[in-house]
Amino acid sequence: MAKLVVNTSVSSNILVRPFLKRLLFLVIALVILLLLHQLATHTVINKTVVETVETVETVENPPKDPYEEAIKHFSPFSSEYSPATCSNLPYRVKRKSFKAYGPPGRELSILHWRYLTFATAEAIDWQKFSAELCPYPPELVPFFKKLYNKFVKGHILTVNPWPIGYAPCVFWYIFQGNDKGTCKNGQSYYIHANYTLWRETDVIFVDYPFYFKEEEAPFFDIIQMPPRRSNQTWWMYFPDEGLGYYPFVGLDTFWSMFDLTMGSPDAIFDIFKPTYPVNNIDIFYDTRVKFENKRNDVLFVWMAGNCYANNKRENYVRELMNQTKVHSYGNCLHNQDASDEILKKYGLEKGQAPGYWKEHMYDIKKDICSSYKFVLAFENSNCEGYVTEKVYNALLADAIPIYMGASDIDDYAPPGSMIKVTDYESISALVEHTEMIANNKTLYESYFAWKKDKTHKNFCKKCRPLDDSEICTFLERVEWVN
Repeated sequence: MAKLVVNTSVSSNILVRPFLKRLLFLVIALVILLLLHQLATHTVINKTVVETVETVETVENPPKDPYEEAIKHFSPFSSEYSPATCSNLPYRVKRKSFKAYGPPGRELSILHWRYLTFATAEAIDWQKFSAELCPYPPELVPFFKKLYNKFVKGHILTVNPWPIGYAPCVFWYIFQGNDKGTCKNGQSYYIHANYTLWRETDVIFVDYPFYFKEEEAPFFDIIQMPPRRSNQTWWMYFPDEGLGYYPFVGLDTFWSMFDLTMGSPDAIFDIFKPTYPVNNIDIFYDTRVKFENKRNDVLFVWMAGNCYANNKRENYVRELMNQTKVHSYGNCLHNQDASDEILKKYGLEKGQAPGYWKEHMYDIKKDICSSYKFVLAFENSNCEGYVTEKVYNALLADAIPIYMGASDIDDYAPPGSMIKVTDYESISALVEHTEMIANNKTLYESYFAWKKDKTHKNFCKKCRPLDDSEICTFLERVEWVN
């Protein structure tokens, strides 16, 4: 039996050996074929890459899509995002109307959603005002909880001073009374801050979005806004500030929450309104101080209170001071006080900076600047459409504005009326050119050639105010739905 087994094993080995040889040969051949295929593929890929590189190298400066470039720089989710990026924005298609429900022409209820401002948040006596409470609907509980925790907690001693469903009545009247009006198109309205009537309100009007700002995505706090009801319209008005400090206002995610928006720049708001509308252009055409009466010992004058501007303007002025004389009357780089004559005229104390001038601020600035040939009109950020009073203060002082700010400033000021820092390769080049202008009366007065236009029609393209109030400008666009 054992012999049979041994003989069988030997016979099997003899039969298996040729099979193994053939299998090994096939495996080796397969490996060789795979290596050859990989080598050929690698060669083709390298050839394709070389050809692609050669093709790309033959294209010099391929054109960039301006819309995509603007989105890339403005999107907060881009690695290149900067809060100060607020120019070359993509143009939005403007919405023309909003829907109102019910019988056409009925009075519309507008809830003015402005609960605090920077000036009032710290000034309010929360302990005192929390003694009088008014009711609000339960949907607004998250909002008032956030309001209390963010602004009030720590300023009040009473435990649980705002029971659920109640908040200080001061919010009902501090910024908005119960006002009624009728617009030119016959549309009547009732504007108020009665949070108790939030459900019945037709329109939520937001005109102080600055407190919504957050440092992390989505960059605005939705809890500081009410829930959205299907029967309501939302308006947003962006006044006084630029996108440099509040870039979230320009984001699609924020903009799309509203049915209509108003503000500047023109490219992204449904209704354009300049940051600083010029109501009376006639006063700019009078000349108070002529060239001969301007001082020659100092080239520039500057006044600013924000010493940490987004565009680093103070660094520019600091270097300018190293190259020529600059008188700074404001808080930033302060080196000059108002004259005794001006102090006496306005009842001021010596050493008081512009922040204390209050209601006389613009008149004092005009009186001080009018003796200089050039005024530094530097905005706090270089944002498209963000043009404030600075350039107009210089023009009213019969001085040439040296401008830093909006890229589209030419739309907001008289043609040929200013010098832009962006037109010069260096600060020294700017100084050299302004010195030449300061010593040439004809050249200096050429910057005021716009005053020869007696019709006053060419003062600006985009600096004029609305034809009506903000509320009525919105209401002109009502579309009734029964």
